[in-house]
Amino acid sequence: MRLRHSGSDIHENAVGRHARPYAVIMAAAAFTTAPLLTEAIISPAMAQTTVQKAATSAYNPKIDPFAQNDRLAAISSGLTGNSIEKIVGLFNALRVGGTAGVKTVKSDGRPPRTASEALARGGDCTDFSYMVISILKEQGIQGGAMVVHFNSARKDLDHMIAYAEVDNGDQIIIDLQAQKLGKTGKGEYNVLTKYTYDQAAAMYHCEYGDYLRDKGRTKEAMAAYERSLEIYPEDAYVHQNLGVLCEKAGEMERAAGHFKRAAALDSTGSRTKDVTRGTYNEELQAGQTDYNGSDWCGCVQHFQNALESGEKLTKQEHGTIEQYRDACSAKCEK
Repeated sequence: MRLRHSGSDIHENAVGRHARPYAVIMAAAAFTTAPLLTEAIISPAMAQTTVQKAATSAYNPKIDPFAQNDRLAAISSGLTGNSIEKIVGLFNALRVGGTAGVKTVKSDGRPPRTASEALARGGDCTDFSYMVISILKEQGIQGGAMVVHFNSARKDLDHMIAYAEVDNGDQIIIDLQAQKLGKTGKGEYNVLTKYTYDQAAAMYHCEYGDYLRDKGRTKEAMAAYERSLEIYPEDAYVHQNLGVLCEKAGEMERAAGHFKRAAALDSTGSRTKDVTRGTYNEELQAGQTDYNGSDWCGCVQHFQNALESGEKLTKQEHGTIEQYRDACSAKCEK
């Protein structure tokens, strides 16, 4: 599953604070006429030296989430009968509580799992979709996957479910967390996106990008999002998140391209970037420039814009920018 962000909170939540490529703001209690330290906050060079958490494993863009190990291959080869009978056998084996012993494991704080990993260690709806697709592809059964939002789920949480297409043209939903084949485990839903089997692999790399982003592994996260877009370039969510990471790395032109593409792909308009105000980094840079030029009133406006940009700030960072703003405001009013 993945978190979907919309509206005014898109910039705030698209990248968690652990992925920020700048150092923690130094305290502003000793505010003087010395240059502000915003360059240390936003510099791409500083971003490259930011200590990131040690990786437990390196991201591999060549991973095939549908690749089968011996156990998954054995389950597939054991299916007999026509297409519908094979689908029934697949569901009975792989559903949570079925004969293969598959279990649900929340996705919080871990990378996505391939089909074989989910069979061995459990997974969530998306991981289970890789298992289903792996076997459907092996059996030559047509189908795909769909990203859905369940009416009962929180508004920013989406799920992926695989489905098969049978000879009469009907689609059979294969939700391994459901009690019955053709049903879902969470009730009614709205379809957001449909994938072919091959396109569904993009979700694996997208979710890996989310994981790496949240761990502060920004370069790898960007590589994962780029791989996702190579497979399925029409995902507004991925364009938006990659745009934010490019922006934080100081690649403003590249970021603007992804923001523009995200807005074009998103018919709801929730990915549209506010062009009336600069980004967090841009506003801090403008504030620094105005400060160096003793334009105290302009400095106030830019620091205020930075606070209102939607950037997710720690309490200390928010307070520091407020102190800069207030100090400039005192000079502006003189």
